[in-house]
Amino acid sequence: MKTTFGLSLDGCRPSKPVFDHLFCGPLGLVDVLELRLGLPKTAVGVVTRIAQFLKVLEHASSEEDRFFTESLRVDRWGTASRLLQMRDHLRMAGWNGGEMDSAPARLKDFCEVERLAEGRLTTGIADRIERIRGALSRKPQGLPTIECIEAAEHLPLLLRLLLDDLGARFGCDPTYEDAPVGSNLRLVQDCLTGHDVSGQTWNPADDSIIFASAFSEVTLAQANAHLVKSDSPSSVLLSSAPGIILTDALNVLATPAPAMGSPSCLRPTMQVLGLALEMRWDPPDPSVLLQFLTHPVCPIGSSLRHALAKAVSSHPGIGSHVWNDAIEMQREKLRSDEDLTQADLTTRLDRIDSDLAQWIMIDRSPRQTGASGAALAETAKQVGDWAGRRTATSSDPATARHYATLSSIAVELAEILEKIPNVSPEELSIIREQVMGGGTVAGDRESELGSPESPANPGAIIESADSVIWWGFEAHAIQLPMDWTLTERNYMEGIGVHHQTPEVLLALAQAAARRPFLAASRSIVLLWPRQRGLEQVEPHPILTILRASFPSIPIKDLDRDELAAVTSQVKIQRQVKPLPAKKRWVRISPTAHLGSRPEESYSSTTKFIHRPFEWVFYYKANLRKGAFMEINLAAQRGNLLHRVIERLLEDSCPIQWLTVGKPEFDSWLNNLWYTLLEIEGANFLLPGSLTEGRRLLEDARRSIWELLGQMRKAGVVSAEADVHEDPLQMEDTTIRGNIDLLATNGSGRLAVVDLKFGQAAAKRSELAKNTALQLATYSHLIRSKHGGDWPATAYFILRNSTLLAQDASFFPDARVVPCKSLEPGPEATWHTFLDVWRWRRGQLDAGWIEIPDKGIEPTDGEGDSPSSTPPHEEWQTDVKAPRYDDYQFLTGWEVNP
Repeated sequence: MKTTFGLSLDGCRPSKPVFDHLFCGPLGLVDVLELRLGLPKTAVGVVTRIAQFLKVLEHASSEEDRFFTESLRVDRWGTASRLLQMRDHLRMAGWNGGEMDSAPARLKDFCEVERLAEGRLTTGIADRIERIRGALSRKPQGLPTIECIEAAEHLPLLLRLLLDDLGARFGCDPTYEDAPVGSNLRLVQDCLTGHDVSGQTWNPADDSIIFASAFSEVTLAQANAHLVKSDSPSSVLLSSAPGIILTDALNVLATPAPAMGSPSCLRPTMQVLGLALEMRWDPPDPSVLLQFLTHPVCPIGSSLRHALAKAVSSHPGIGSHVWNDAIEMQREKLRSDEDLTQADLTTRLDRIDSDLAQWIMIDRSPRQTGASGAALAETAKQVGDWAGRRTATSSDPATARHYATLSSIAVELAEILEKIPNVSPEELSIIREQVMGGGTVAGDRESELGSPESPANPGAIIESADSVIWWGFEAHAIQLPMDWTLTERNYMEGIGVHHQTPEVLLALAQAAARRPFLAASRSIVLLWPRQRGLEQVEPHPILTILRASFPSIPIKDLDRDELAAVTSQVKIQRQVKPLPAKKRWVRISPTAHLGSRPEESYSSTTKFIHRPFEWVFYYKANLRKGAFMEINLAAQRGNLLHRVIERLLEDSCPIQWLTVGKPEFDSWLNNLWYTLLEIEGANFLLPGSLTEGRRLLEDARRSIWELLGQMRKAGVVSAEADVHEDPLQMEDTTIRGNIDLLATNGSGRLAVVDLKFGQAAAKRSELAKNTALQLATYSHLIRSKHGGDWPATAYFILRNSTLLAQDASFFPDARVVPCKSLEPGPEATWHTFLDVWRWRRGQLDAGWIEIPDKGIEPTDGEGDSPSSTPPHEEWQTDVKAPRYDDYQFLTGWEVNP
């Protein structure tokens, strides 16, 4: 069998299959020889070898200090990875692992490590080559005839010796068809093959070779797609840069596209493993839990995980009353499904329990101390098993490949982790990233019938082609050997260990870069962007070499349409249409879409009165921000303090709020706080948020003790928190409310208190203008239920421990906010609100929607539009108050003067 060998030919195949002719690189050659010689294949993943080598290094360091001992303490996996790479390079450079007498200290340490590694480190490619060379010494028959397209001096020493043993011929350059004499391409080919080109000039009218650039990769991809579409079937598309943009451009032109997807470990399927492992840490990170539950690929049933995600979004943690209610609601939904048989019902209920036990309610380990590798391996195995099942059941081949890749990665990671006693979060992240490597390409990126050949390395172009298009003609970093000092290198040279020098590596890269130019028989186009991201992109260094001989080589700018035949810009004259300007009123028809709703709340009535466009968008058009977008920290602080008050006022509370002393209260709060954070505020237990969590605890300690003092001085004898009242008829709808605190004093008088974490200035303004609608609504609901006088009202601001009221008749120590109204109190507030409600209802019934916003003048009702002034002027919307508007781009744009 004839074999063509090249350093870039692993995975390469000729355009036309040739019988009994193999094209391969180092890995392919080693695999073939092991098969021919009957040697067992012992190749394993790189990370498995790193894990093995790490144990060897730790053993070596335990005996005495080594040059890597301190690095090993700081970064075990990073150090092991780097040292294994150095060790493998040493072996490839000719070191046989034996002792090096009088060697420098670092090399002596490597000798000791190699002695300890015997039998404990799986063979790498250098070790496999050594084993093959040993088998070749027995002079076996039937070995392949090898032609090496590389120069012998460009190869690593051990690989060169192997090829010598096989009788290979070196420097067997591929046979290419020359470009036409007199063309610019022929000039370049002559230059690169060492011919004398002095005195010959560049022909500006010849387009056999084109260097082109653009600022945007999108522009470049569109030009490239036009070139591919118009080119001959025997063209080659060399893609040495990410090619997803180019593939999309080809698809737009309905042109067959090669598989050019960039590998990534951030594909949705790949992310499941990382999220599942992150949930093994204590305290659990609510943001990670939310990502896991809302991820498009998740092992938990969709109905359950969406319900749990909503609970986590409002109450960050595991085990809150909202969390438990969500689980029970899912069970009740299944029990009420009459279409389910008893067997199906049992299966689905068991699925809920198993999902929770397997993925959520799991044993967790403290981040500070790390977790046992066996525990983390258990999660990795679970992910692997789940992905394996999905591989077998996925009908889409691309999706099945992603699951198969994830299963393989998870199983390998589990095998590595279960052998490690303890793993820190940082180490887990490093190990997982190393196992995942580049990840996988998008599953739907496959070569389409009729697409051009698309190698990724210029050194792999070993056949002639009519034309070559080089996508990504840009400079790439060459990793130069900088591991060893000059003294160490001189010593190794003296004992026959020869590393590749920077000069050799540069010559090797230059030789590979020549091949696309030599392979093109008609034309070659070389494309690169001027910028990628925020970084400048330099063209390939071979352009500098060519310009030394041909200074006038032009570089076409595709942004200026300098490549007219394949221009990426289509200039279409379109009339400029301005964005709609903001206006105060919008009228729609039919008005039935703006009718009353069956039920309203304080928050919805506030939108209805002050920002009716929000009420229409939110409740009628159902345009709402996603429920799982983020954790609302501002609302969470208030919710946590609310929950403390609820626990304090419960009958089962171990302390009696009416009589408890400060030390006993502080002790109770300290015991409650951590448990409360675990189920509703786990984000405050994470590194970086601990200080904020402690600050919130002090806010709770100070403000709630002040609230107790206010209630005691007011003679409160009973108090209820989070009181839910039934809806009450209001005009053509009903209104409901949940009251934060309902207090009763010794004389039987009631008071409703609304708890706010902040907003002190806004609430003072409401009390002063007698527009505190929330308090009036709650007072009206309680009065309608219990009869008698309207309950007293107050706001309690938790952040600054202040109780605000219009008078001190109920709370004698309240901070009184004088009311400007002639009739202060919730009764007057409620009746004026009803007038404003009818006014706004009449506008909506007529189809008018007001958009009160800054920069839009209110109307007086004289023209076609209604008046912006409500029946009671104190209810006028304050458009200057700072407020985030979810719908700001749906209500028009400010007109620039």
